[in-house]
Parts: sequence; C-alpha cells; structure tokens
Amino acid sequence: EGFRYLGYRFIPYIDRSTIRQAKAHDVAIWVGTRHFYHETMRKFKDAGVFTVLYQTEPVDSVSVDPRHPQLCPNTTVWEVAIYNEIWDYGAGNAEALNHCPGLPKARHVPAGYVKQWHQIPPRKEKVPTRLLFLGLRGVNKGREECWRLLTERIKLQKHLLNLYEIWDEESFKNLVTDDSFEDIHLSIHQNCKPVRGDVEPRWSLEPRVSQILNTRSLFISQRCHHLDEALWNGIVDFVDVQEIETAYFRLANLSASEREAEFQRRWEIFKVRFHPRAIFRRAGIRLEMRNE
Repeated sequence: EGFRYLGYRFIPYIDRSTIRQAKAHDVAIWVGTRHFYHETMRKFKDAGVFTVLYQTEPVDSVSVDPRHPQLCPNTTVWEVAIYNEIWDYGAGNAEALNHCPGLPKARHVPAGYVKQWHQIPPRKEKVPTRLLFLGLRGVNKGREECWRLLTERIKLQKHLLNLYEIWDEESFKNLVTDDSFEDIHLSIHQNCKPVRGDVEPRWSLEPRVSQILNTRSLFISQRCHHLDEALWNGIVDFVDVQEIETAYFRLANLSASEREAEFQRRWEIFKVRFHPRAIFRRAGIRLEMRNE
C-alpha cells in the first residue's frame, strides 16, 4: 500500500528474470536474515536499483554505541556497497543502527494497517479468553525465565498459551477465526529480564504487532524502547513483567461489549497512525529514490 501510494508497481518475489528487467529507480527490498543471498542484492544495486534491507531481528539499543563498534551488526553483510538503506520494524532499533559506523541509513518502517485481513469472530459473552504468546520461548534463558514466572501465578497460569508453529497464512487464519476462545496477545522480548521499571527498556516492539492488531485483537507488551512506546501509546498496553497478570485480567474481566469498545478506541488510533501512507511520510520515504 505504501509503494502504491508512491506510484510503484509491487512484485512480491525476486528471480533472475526480475534482475534482468530491473531499471534505475526501481526498489528492491530484502526481508529477513538470510544474508547469504546478499549477492543478489548487489546485482540489483549495480543495475542502479535502490536496494533496501528490511531488518527483522532485535537490536540491543544499549549495547550499540559508536564508542564500541564491535557491538554493532556485522557490516560485511549490511554494507553500503550492497544496500542503500536499512528499514527496520522498531523505532529504537533504527535509532541504534544510525549510531553504527559503516552502516547505511536506517529508517523506521513498521508493518501497518491493512484494510482486509483475517479478523476474529464477533466478540461473545462467556467465551473464555487466553493470554497468547506467539514465539520461541527457549531462544535464551531470559524469555524462558520470564515465562516461568508468569506460569507461577496461580490465577494466570491456566490462561497462558505459547505457540510457535504458526508459520503460514492458513495456520494464522485458523488460529484467528477459532471462536472457542478470544485471545489477548502478549509480547515478551528475547532477552527478557524480570525487573521493574528502574532499568531503561532496550528493545523495540516485536514486528508482528501490526499483524495481530489487524485481526482486531488486544495486545499487551513487556516494556519497550521509549521511542516505540511513544509511537504505540494508546494502542498497546506496555507493562513490566510483574504487571502482565494485572494487565491481562483488566482486559479479560471486561464484558465482550466493553472489550469491543476498548479495541475500537485503539483501532481508530492504529489505522490512522499506522496507515502505510502515514508510515512512509513519517519515515521520510519519497517518490524518487536514487543511488546517491
């Protein structure tokens, strides 16, 4: 939608024929971490195409410091010779990356509002709620420890659910449209630490938040980088780990009509603030991108 607003035709997949047909001022975006394909992006850049790495992994905004460049991401795969810019899902991530020497310019370009997406069934009274975390718990000890602390809460433990196998649109649609539960979604950082807010939160809000909000679901997150919290204020509940239980039951104990009204309030903010056109304008993405 953002590119259509700028007048671009969108091609979702890249193959050799796409490279042969590429013209100056086209835009090629590589999404994700599989950097062993970066030579493909180099060929696009050599053809005058504006190349972008869409960065999808957490960046520690505290450890990224220009005085300690060894803590920055590997510049051999994110180098200026391959990418004109880095676009990142997190505002805190983008700010941190812009402090790293040798990296292309980073912009905050999160996923946003879409008009048509899989949505939960109409909310009904007496339908049980779950606190659902979509993600890998065992990626490190921090997230596992925070999850363990949540499961020790007697009132909360029966409502907790963790899923990691939702990897395609059909699985996601089946999850969303199941009317036997209403899911309130939870985000826990990979490097979660169960501390109260006396420590500056270091991590950006996870990239799937827009996908979840477009289903008309409510969302709770562990505290995030201050730039992300400011942007998502009024849409996502940001709380310390110790306050997740309280935040969940505040929403779960509402009636179905009250939860719908609460979501509608958030939805009106989300679809304006995170409309693709608004995202592109805020990021400063203009119509003509050139290899400069």
